[in-house]
Amino acid sequence: MCNYRKRSGKQCPEPALSSSKELYCLFHERVKNEEQMEECMKEFRNRILHLNQNDFEGWVLGKINLSWETISSDVDFSDSIFLEDVNFENSKFKGSTSFNNATFQNMAQFRKAVFVNSVDFERSKFIGPADFMWSSFLNAAFFRYAIFSDFVNFKNSTIEQSVLRD
Repeated sequence: MCNYRKRSGKQCPEPALSSSKELYCLFHERVKNEEQMEECMKEFRNRILHLNQNDFEGWVLGKINLSWETISSDVDFSDSIFLEDVNFENSKFKGSTSFNNATFQNMAQFRKAVFVNSVDFERSKFIGPADFMWSSFLNAAFFRYAIFSDFVNFKNSTIEQSVLRD
């Protein structure tokens, strides 16, 4: 079993990779070869779009393109690491969404995304550019302690309620 412990204290039920020094599973392992990353991303896409899985806490993910997709359930990306570009352009998040303490190492594209319920980017790190242009936050949007190290764009975004700082 994977050694990754979630915030709740529960251990990840996925099988550990034999090549992992920390005995992490495919999804929590930070160092993946090309084949492992491809398998991880294929499984991620299947789980989020077809199986309605919503718990991706601590996952280490590669390039994501979910533009124009609708994510119907609550989704948790807390403590996740996005190693490559992420594209959620024109995506719709219907449930509560958490990117709490997530790290975006490259471009984070949320242009024209719609967050119907609350979204949490508290303590998230945006190392590359972040684009929220024309995005709609229809409920609470939390950005407390978020770090933007590069360009960030909120031009023409609608934010009903936000918490940027204490």
